[in-house]
Amino acid sequence: MPQQHLKAFMLGPSKELQLANAEYMNRKLAATIEGKPCSNCEFSSASPVALSIGMLVLLDILELVETNAAATDLATHKLEIKVEARGVNFRDCTSSMRFGFKCSYIVYRIGSHATKLKVGDRVFRT
Repeated sequence: MPQQHLKAFMLGPSKELQLANAEYMNRKLAATIEGKPCSNCEFSSASPVALSIGMLVLLDILELVETNAAATDLATHKLEIKVEARGVNFRDCTSSMRFGFKCSYIVYRIGSHATKLKVGDRVFRT
């Protein structure tokens, strides 16, 4: 999505959007993409994926890439999370930073020395 379209979309009449199942956002984003190939993916049956920015600063290259994170051993003091929702603000979109850290998630795996959280805990991080 060209930067001017993204800026217009994010600064449009809706000051705040709450998404449920992303149906509204899917339609709105699809309407702004001109001739870009799109595909659907069933996450429950697919290999684990991660959202990747193809080129920093250019958000028209967002893609889901397969990851083998689940096949690797988890460090003893680390935990693996399943992100349920992620906040992306205008600064995230216009800077060379990766995605912001604001998200809600469920703890998916924990290392043997991780003690503050347990598998299944729901957490919100700002």
